[in-house]
Amino acid sequence: MSKSKLSIIGASMLILIILVVAVVLNYKQFVNIEVKKEVKKDDEIKVEINQTKQEPVLELTQEEVDLEVGSIFNYKDFIKIAEDDYGYNLKDKVSLLDQEIDTSKEGKYQIEYVLNLGEKQLSKTMIINIIKYETPKEPH
Repeated sequence: MSKSKLSIIGASMLILIILVVAVVLNYKQFVNIEVKKEVKKDDEIKVEINQTKQEPVLELTQEEVDLEVGSIFNYKDFIKIAEDDYGYNLKDKVSLLDQEIDTSKEGKYQIEYVLNLGEKQLSKTMIINIIKYETPKEPH
């Protein structure tokens, strides 16, 4: 082996040793374990996890929407936020109250989105206008 290869290997080893020493000396920054008492075989171990609670949320992208006659309406496209009190996304749990929307003819519909959280239920209302767009006539 040449002297230049040995000096590169030596420098690399020195850097590695410095890094290991730095980690060992500063391990308390990376590990935070506190033993409060000695645990015996028959002791009950209790683990407590605290999660921040929030108010459940159901929010739509808009309160009113215009759709062209014959278009397809997918109610899930208009759900902005649906979260429980722990902030979990529940968009797939949102449903509509038995309301049919006939997009084949003009009309105005009011639909209700519902997020059922067991003991609590959130709801939001949306107005849907099914309208026939006029195609502009070309002047003759």
